[in-house]
Amino acid sequence: SMENHFLDTLNRSKITIAPTAPMNHLFMGINSMARAQQRATVTCTPFRALNREIQPFRADISPKAVRIVAAAISTPNQRNSVMFPKVVNRFNKAYLHNMAAKGFEFEDQPWFPSHWRRWQMDYIRFCIRLLNPYKDLKGASFESSKQDWLDLASGTGGPARMLKKTWEENSSIELTLTFSDRYPSDKTILDIDVLSDELPPSDGYTMFNAFHHFNTQEQEQILLKMSKGNWALVAEPLTPSLFTFIGIFFLTGPLHFLLAPFVSSFSWARLFWTYLLPVIPFVTCWDGLVSVLRAPSPSYLCQLAEKASDSSFNWSVEMVPFFFGRVSALVGSKKKCE
Repeated sequence: SMENHFLDTLNRSKITIAPTAPMNHLFMGINSMARAQQRATVTCTPFRALNREIQPFRADISPKAVRIVAAAISTPNQRNSVMFPKVVNRFNKAYLHNMAAKGFEFEDQPWFPSHWRRWQMDYIRFCIRLLNPYKDLKGASFESSKQDWLDLASGTGGPARMLKKTWEENSSIELTLTFSDRYPSDKTILDIDVLSDELPPSDGYTMFNAFHHFNTQEQEQILLKMSKGNWALVAEPLTPSLFTFIGIFFLTGPLHFLLAPFVSSFSWARLFWTYLLPVIPFVTCWDGLVSVLRAPSPSYLCQLAEKASDSSFNWSVEMVPFFFGRVSALVGSKKKCE
């Protein structure tokens, strides 16, 4: 397909698409951070960005607003090699995390047209293939060479298919993969609402890119249901950070218009709703940004893992980096009887 040819060409050419690459030069040179009451002040030394030198600036970060005041002037040869994680982390806690969790996503709404949802899922699957965040995700250890595997909230099933191929290539395990979703896009996907339906028996359960759609109580309920198998995996490729927020904006917004022709399966109707009436880029970008705001932090996942673990099933947290960010994963396994 055109999508496979496009991705193969990128791999052979060793081209890396990094829509947020300019951000790698932003917020460099952090040299001090102090707290005053409920505010944090960040002072940055001069750095080069977009071929210009910028003098020190101060960023006042509060729970409801972020104001960055900078003056672009020329200053000679001043740089600092320290990147901006501290600024982003403080920004997360003070602003993004407080904005979000209550926003809605179009794909979750029962009134959202199924063909729009399918085209949105197709583009997300394409981006997952492009970024390949799960290539180093190991997951749980398997006790037998044959495993039944039920993927929950599958969408079009892109991440599970990729991980199945990787796991089978690196071991002698034979995996039987079944997809499920609240809004199945075709007849091969089981119609399962992970909250209201009982999960069919399976050796293992997975959920990719969907855990952030649920509130804390629902997430605890999902982990309890997944604990009935021998192993489980919940993976989120997004992190609640300014870097990821801006990256997702470019990837699902402006770059959508560039990449849409390469997404399979080809549809003139999809291109109509992409270029003439750009509904698909809008809803994909909206849902992507809300997903970043809802994305769970590592500390939050650790609390969930500790609460969901019991005498028969153990949950742990793994962080797997990739060039765009990191995958946050809850890995569950049945405890062996002693």
